[in-house]
Amino acid sequence: MSSLDNMRKRNGYWGVVKRVDENREEVTTGKGKYKQITKVHDQWTRMREDKLRSLRHALYYSYQAAVVQKYDVGADSEARWLISVATRMEKYATLSPTEKAAVATEAAAAEEKYPELAELTRYSAEYIKALQDIASAQTEASPYFRCLINHDKLKVDYEDKIISIPFEENSVEIDPVLDNDDWLQTEFHNGTVFKWVHGNKEEWTPDTYWIVYMQYSEETAYFRAEIRKADQEIEIIVIDDDGNAQTKVYRGWMTGPNETTTLWNVKHGIVWNDLNYTKQLYITKDEDTAVFFERFDRVIINGQPWEIQAYNENYGTNSSNPNTGIIRVALKETYTKTDEILKERQQAQAERAEASEAAIIGPSEVAPYDLGVYTVENTSEGQWEVAASANSTKAIDELVKYNIDDDNKLHIEVVIGKSYKAGFDIKYGDLIKHVVIKSL
Repeated sequence: MSSLDNMRKRNGYWGVVKRVDENREEVTTGKGKYKQITKVHDQWTRMREDKLRSLRHALYYSYQAAVVQKYDVGADSEARWLISVATRMEKYATLSPTEKAAVATEAAAAEEKYPELAELTRYSAEYIKALQDIASAQTEASPYFRCLINHDKLKVDYEDKIISIPFEENSVEIDPVLDNDDWLQTEFHNGTVFKWVHGNKEEWTPDTYWIVYMQYSEETAYFRAEIRKADQEIEIIVIDDDGNAQTKVYRGWMTGPNETTTLWNVKHGIVWNDLNYTKQLYITKDEDTAVFFERFDRVIINGQPWEIQAYNENYGTNSSNPNTGIIRVALKETYTKTDEILKERQQAQAERAEASEAAIIGPSEVAPYDLGVYTVENTSEGQWEVAASANSTKAIDELVKYNIDDDNKLHIEVVIGKSYKAGFDIKYGDLIKHVVIKSL
């Protein structure tokens, strides 16, 4: 029996009830005399208000009181980009001509977003300072709130705590902490990532990031949930409506692998080992992460590549809001070096940088059962064609299936289950792009 059940039994309370006045008919329920009623001042509402009042008092006088700020992925990614531009401008004299051209392109994009930059001299100290100030404003845009954070469990693989925060509360200012005269919804739910502001300036007590792991649904007076330390940075590639790729940095929790032995299997001379699903990643579910994860694709975590083995996109999903929650991902090591991934990205960026030349944009290497999208830039003369290469011994329908959508984008699906070095050719007018099918 829970503490709440004990309290209900002790108080003789079993529903939305109110003590009966002396002049009204009495109905005995449990140990007290009550009458069913749903008007104001009912006992259920009073209990909730008392708990919320106690929490708000503790926000100011408890040792567990804390200040937190929700992590805004979009604002953080924008700030990282602006800081990157400012940093390269500080080293502008040492950059290569290609890097200088890239900085100029990004500076023009920044000036289009933030017109106040256009009034300053590009590459000047004032311009760089303005970029840094805009980046700082991006990270400070999310409001700060008071809350309680209590210790729960501390293990080698994870650290759990319990957060208690009102559903609605005044935001606060930082340094010093002062209440604002506003009334905002805190909007915490499963999968929410937030920064715990420790308030100390020392290097050994930096601010930390946490992810809401699971809400206590029985608590209705305020939001109460298990939280887990989220100290991993995960790069998610987002494609906008124009087909441009943007990298967003999410924060999540990762553990494992925990296997101490590997089970090997032998059949018909083939040797293999079972998948190890103990390397787990927990990341916020939103409209971008929900479409990013695919089996056998790669994801960059703290600068290192990992291969996606399986994923559960409904882990910790609330039935009232199925678009939020946590995605649980099983990972394994990939032997693809980070340098190779960076080379692929740089190659794609170089293709886009050649804005004056017509080109077919898309991967030049695909894996068995991959899906790919190809677009053409700076030309409208031609039609899509997909054909086997000159030295291929297989027909094109043995290698890929393809179709063209209403936006003139070519979608391919690799149907062959093994590598094929001869590959195939994608043509658009006079443009030809050779694509190789590599092994998993």
